[in-house]
Amino acid sequence: MKTRLAAGFAASVLLGMPAFAADLPVKAFTKAPALAAYDWTGFYLGVNVGLGVARNETTWAIPAANSLAKTNLGPFGAIGGAQVGYNWQWRNLVFGLETDFQGAGVTENRFCGDTCVDGTAIRIEQKLDWFG
Repeated sequence: MKTRLAAGFAASVLLGMPAFAADLPVKAFTKAPALAAYDWTGFYLGVNVGLGVARNETTWAIPAANSLAKTNLGPFGAIGGAQVGYNWQWRNLVFGLETDFQGAGVTENRFCGDTCVDGTAIRIEQKLDWFG
């Protein structure tokens, strides 16, 4: 029993030594480098692709019936194009010129045959070919 007690006492003395980690030397303070100023001056070119979706009410006159007819059109299609430009930065201001051209295939077609008012055949078309 005495040997166990002596071994436990020896272990607690050896393992209970104070830790000196908090007493490490302090490193010298270094300031972070200044941020590099970004310059927006320059030429750029870009492309884009998207989807065109619309919903609008269309009204047309039917002279034979002396009335108006209405329908909701929903043109739908692809859009894609490019933009090009040049920017100049002066101090904290940016000036620039830009142009773009977009091709579009957004269309909606409706045809009203014998079921229209007074049997008049009507074709309604909305189409967007390009914009810029």
